[in-house]
Amino acid sequence: MMPRMAPERIERLLAEVQEWCKTHNVSQTELARLLGVNPQHITEWKKGRSKPSGESALAMLELLKTKPKGRKRK
Repeated sequence: MMPRMAPERIERLLAEVQEWCKTHNVSQTELARLLGVNPQHITEWKKGRSKPSGESALAMLELLKTKPKGRKRK
């Protein structure tokens, strides 16, 4: 069994993803699509009501390495 991510690490990851979305003008709905989750999951993560799965966390880490196609910073 893999150890759980510390709450501080989850908060930091979510903050980085939120900043990435602002930088690349990606909506929460689009983020959910990119991560393969329901937009409500992202709301729950942001509010601290639930935590992303290991797979979702890995998807977020990969996402941070990319730049969305066809989007420009406003």
